[in-house]
Amino acid sequence: MPDVTQFELLPLTTAEIQEIQIQVSRVFTPRTPITVRELFAGRTDQISKVLDALGQVGLHAILYGERGVGKTSLANIIEILAGGAMKTLTCKVNCEGADTFETIWKKALSEFKYNSKRRGVGFTAVEEGEVKRLSDHVTERVDANSLRLLFAAAGTHLLIIFDEFDRLPAKTSKAFTDVIKTLSDTSAKVTLLLVGVADTVDRLIKDHASVSRALVQIHMPRMQGGELQQIIVAGSEKLGVTFDPGAIAQIVRLSQGLPHNTHLVARNAVRQAIAGMSRTVSSVDVERALKDAVTDAQHSIKTQYLNAVSSSHKSALFRQVLLACAIARKDGLSYFQAADVSNPLSAIMGKAYEIPAFARHLSKLCEAGRSAPLEKTGERRRYRYRFTEPLLESFIIMSGLADGLISPSLLASLTLE
Repeated sequence: MPDVTQFELLPLTTAEIQEIQIQVSRVFTPRTPITVRELFAGRTDQISKVLDALGQVGLHAILYGERGVGKTSLANIIEILAGGAMKTLTCKVNCEGADTFETIWKKALSEFKYNSKRRGVGFTAVEEGEVKRLSDHVTERVDANSLRLLFAAAGTHLLIIFDEFDRLPAKTSKAFTDVIKTLSDTSAKVTLLLVGVADTVDRLIKDHASVSRALVQIHMPRMQGGELQQIIVAGSEKLGVTFDPGAIAQIVRLSQGLPHNTHLVARNAVRQAIAGMSRTVSSVDVERALKDAVTDAQHSIKTQYLNAVSSSHKSALFRQVLLACAIARKDGLSYFQAADVSNPLSAIMGKAYEIPAFARHLSKLCEAGRSAPLEKTGERRRYRYRFTEPLLESFIIMSGLADGLISPSLLASLTLE
């Protein structure tokens, strides 16, 4: 029997390359949320908590987390699952800054359609069908009581998802407090799922602590390495390609827990591999994909980065300090302290850097004049810092690698500490 290890995979054909080129943008989608369950990886805990809330009458949920962690993708999957196995009528609406309490509710209610039958005129008339919407029944002022009456007449359970809830004006979002409490107290056949950032939770319960009993608060943190690996593996199986373990590890490190970055780098790495007629994505393909990822980054991210690091002084360390901040060890809410920056900055510069040497840079990077890539909280000498835009964090690391400011091996050693 021949030794199979002596044989290599056949090179890709032109037709296979063209097919992968078409499919890779559908499988790895950095720009758009996931809408297909089979391509969604991880988040089983968050999904379970939302579905548990859906199964309990009078209970509602709020899903919150940083921008870029995949909240909209999860909301899309929840909509699919609830409308399937749980036989729940669902709708998802996107909130906008111009929405009022009335407009956002009419937008949501208009998504629910039903057939209304009525008898025609005359003794021999037959019933006529008419498609109506729940919003047709809201003719007066929209408030907690009118919504209670409307949902009391519903024949089945409803799930309404309000995505990007944090975009609503404060007055509009606060009005939801009365709705949640009223619907919960009356056991209405509807579940509300609010999707937003952490400030959304504070805004809702600040003056109405009692509403917290009717609202399950589900934190969506950055993804763990295993969950990011699931994204890569699921995508590779769909495309019929493989990723070297080293390539997977590189992509996970670069992603910084954000699925957007996993999709972006994995997509570009696959393109690099098939350009070389290979079915296997290697570490070299990932390194080559970095420059494409930096080029493909959003214009706003690039602009914010350039404003943050620009300086007329050659000795300024804004690029290096910002890169060290991106690599620094962070807590569960993505905050870090000045002490966490010292070690990665010393590794980048090749000599020891204590806090006084870069404290001024951290302060400047929180100012509007530098596009404020960082925000700080806490008291003097105990400040905690966080990136204002999570996607900027990964862009900084990718740029540092692409420009040779840091090597892949150094990055690996710092992130594994």
